[in-house]
Parts: sequence; C-alpha cells; structure tokens
Amino acid sequence: MELKVWVEGIQRIVCGVTETTTCH
Repeated sequence: MELKVWVEGIQRIVCGVTETTTCH
C-alpha cells in the first residue's frame, strides 16, 4: 500500500514537472 502511494506521488511530481499528458 505504501509503495503504491509513493509511486503515485512520484508520478504526479514528474507529470507536474514535465507537464505531459502521458501520465493521464
């Protein structure tokens, strides 16, 4: 559970920095 939340958090940060629509 914790790992999933951590991965999702990293993905959101990466998407926010790259501003790409691939994360959607």
